[in-house]
Amino acid sequence: MPLVDGSRKRREPSSARLRARKIKPEYARGQPVTVHRARDPAQAEFVAGLLLEQGIPSYIASVLSGRGPLWGERDIVVLESAAQAARETLAPRRD
Repeated sequence: MPLVDGSRKRREPSSARLRARKIKPEYARGQPVTVHRARDPAQAEFVAGLLLEQGIPSYIASVLSGRGPLWGERDIVVLESAAQAARETLAPRRD
């Protein structure tokens, strides 16, 4: 009997697994640091996506305590090892 069942259909990776594959391990150390304040949840999701494309893990925190309302400002938080790279990624470009 083989150790792996070759007859089983291969499952597609979950969205969480696909996101985790993008994260660079060197950016996953240290204490949380706020690197950006977004005006609304849509902008916060956009910024978090930009950071993830550079391998920088982040999370979105409501400026208000708790879950907060569906609108309003959000903080983009990364770990210390990724703070400088995140700031460089989010800095305005003068091309």
